[in-house]
Amino acid sequence: YQQAGYSPTTVELIEAHGTSTKVGDATELSTLAEIYSQSGAGDHVAVGSVKSQIGHLKAAAGMAGLLKACLSLHNRTIPPSAGFEQPNTSVNWNENPFFVPTIATDWPLPPSGLPRRAGISSFGFGGTNFHCALEQYDPEYHLNLVKQLNDKNTDSIEPPNAPSVLDQTASPS
Repeated sequence: YQQAGYSPTTVELIEAHGTSTKVGDATELSTLAEIYSQSGAGDHVAVGSVKSQIGHLKAAAGMAGLLKACLSLHNRTIPPSAGFEQPNTSVNWNENPFFVPTIATDWPLPPSGLPRRAGISSFGFGGTNFHCALEQYDPEYHLNLVKQLNDKNTDSIEPPNAPSVLDQTASPS
């Protein structure tokens, strides 16, 4: 969240890897609880996994989670977790900020006035992991960000020196 430029306490939706395994889900949620420790306990961060709707897509699972989170932001809706009945007893739900939504609900603007924000976790074969931070586009909020960036001295901003997938001269390593 440092790279995204905001605190995880402003995130209201987590699209977890969530494979519905007792140990795996508990491990993922305990790790997320450490990151979200400043959010305090209570039901203010929805957590779910697209796998409850469509199953595990193997290599495409992360993309499915990303699409679900993007659609949630776009439609301003906290999506339900299909078939959720019993919380994982390996997770201490009273000490973390997470809850599992069981019905689709409207996602109101946060009281802070910040845009809606979501995080997506995905774990791949061979130990690859990623967490993506998403923020809903808000014209007024983002126009102010652009103005702030324009007011800064852009001479001190250095472009990345790593090859980009958009760089036609880059080659796979």
